[in-house]
Amino acid sequence: MQRHLPVSSCPPPDDWALNAMTAPTHIAFAELLYLLILTTTGVALTVPNALLIAVSSVLPDIDTGASRIGRFLPFVSFTLERRFGHRTFTHSLACVFLFSLLLSPLCLIGRDIYTCLVMGYLSHPLLDTGTVNGTKLFYPFSGLRCVFPLEASRPQRYRIQTGSRNEKVLGVIFFVCCIPTFYVASQGYERFIRVTQRSIEAAVRDYEEFSRDHFVTATIESYDMLTKQAFMGSYEIVGAINPHTLVFKTPDGRLHTIGKSFEADYVAESIVCQKDRPAYASVRTVDMSNQLLAQLFALVDTSVENYFFGDVTTIDKVSLPENIHLFSSVTGSGGVIKLNFATPNDIREYNLELVYVTKGILTIKSIFPVPAFGDPSSSGQNVHAFSGSGDSSCTRLSLPKFDTYSQLSYLVEPRDSVILIKQQGDTIRQGDILATKTTISFYEEELTVNEEKLAALTSQQSAALEDYDRRIAAAELDVAIDSADYLHARTLLKSGFLSSGQIFSYELKLHRERAALHKLHSSQRALARKIVLDIARFHLRDSQMREKARGARLQSEIRSPIGGILLEVRHLPQDSKTRLVFIVKRF
Repeated sequence: MQRHLPVSSCPPPDDWALNAMTAPTHIAFAELLYLLILTTTGVALTVPNALLIAVSSVLPDIDTGASRIGRFLPFVSFTLERRFGHRTFTHSLACVFLFSLLLSPLCLIGRDIYTCLVMGYLSHPLLDTGTVNGTKLFYPFSGLRCVFPLEASRPQRYRIQTGSRNEKVLGVIFFVCCIPTFYVASQGYERFIRVTQRSIEAAVRDYEEFSRDHFVTATIESYDMLTKQAFMGSYEIVGAINPHTLVFKTPDGRLHTIGKSFEADYVAESIVCQKDRPAYASVRTVDMSNQLLAQLFALVDTSVENYFFGDVTTIDKVSLPENIHLFSSVTGSGGVIKLNFATPNDIREYNLELVYVTKGILTIKSIFPVPAFGDPSSSGQNVHAFSGSGDSSCTRLSLPKFDTYSQLSYLVEPRDSVILIKQQGDTIRQGDILATKTTISFYEEELTVNEEKLAALTSQQSAALEDYDRRIAAAELDVAIDSADYLHARTLLKSGFLSSGQIFSYELKLHRERAALHKLHSSQRALARKIVLDIARFHLRDSQMREKARGARLQSEIRSPIGGILLEVRHLPQDSKTRLVFIVKRF
């Protein structure tokens, strides 16, 4: 009794070659596995990979001269068939292992090549288990013939006879299944699911993926959130606000949002994104502090799409009209202007060109089309505008010099007063005086006050010195009198009229008067030194003030370094000072 794993009764070994699957069926089965399994695990869907799968799927039949591969290599097939027989060694798992081991160096060239060859080879013995005889998968360790499927009462009921009508039908089924599987694999399974869902979340994910190197359009079926009117068509997507809201552009150039209810202008019922023309994006940031918004125009190529993002602060009075739509690219309040997908046309439409920005950093996103090979426009400015490759770039830029508008900025101290020489609308030439500062009068007043303080100090110190002179003269007189009394007392002591105890009081009084005189002299010298230092300090301050007055006299005239028409003069507070700004339209 024969054993199976599972197995069935089989025809004699001489008939095995007649019961093997034909090459077209093996190829169709291998290609179906390639599309179903390999493309979902990261193997690329390419013609070379499909050819490798097809070739390797018929390689196991090299052990018989009746196969196509056997007729192509007769010497190899004759040797293998004579030594092992058909569907033995080359159809075993051991041969699959040796085959994969021998091809392992191909991993260094490419993982896809190695995977396709091994999978194609493995598919052949697996499919041959569906034939009447099955195949010896565990050869040479076991002679059991593996078959699938197996019904105990009728062992050959569900298995295929080579060349039979069932085998041809099976091959056609494999081939037909490859067609929809190829369609799904060519899009990617994730993409196929997104297209099937047609939801806004899936569209956002598609946009994030496609926008790296293409313009993106979307086929939209939606309704207006306010009016509930139907809205549909194909429109360009310009950005994503969040995972369930997209920004799209209508033919009139206006931007709208599409997403979920109460969160966008239009509520998406069905939306699918598609790739459009190849493109690349340039993303840059620019510090707009102490600049005009109009100066952004020199940073962008107006022939392509440009969008501005960020918040800027201004003290100018800006009027932003109300919009009936939920989404607006320009909003703001309280001296803060918010730009979100704002375009140069938006800045012009809201009359924001001459808004003076005190603080703020903006992000600029420019989208450049990639010219087709051989397109004469490929040598134009769009290609090299801001990036040397198709990848998105992110750089930090400073504002360049402008040919249209310029601003002249001067910081004015709180003590300064300014007299404007030129008024709004006046024509100015290079070197013309725009305004004068009256700082010099302040310094002149300071000099006068300093001189008065110096005179008062000198008078006070002279009086103090005179007082010391009078006190010293009186002290010297007292010392002279006490000295005479002391000498007279000593004469009386020698004559015996006074005792030693009595003369001691005269000596102590003389010592005290001399100490007082010495202290007065020391105080007088200290006062004299202090007078010298105070006078030197005042002279130094006077010298510094005169230097400042001389510098202020030189800087009191504000001259224009350029020629043009004076559009506006602004007085902008900055900390405790004032910044005087002249906005000039250059010739």
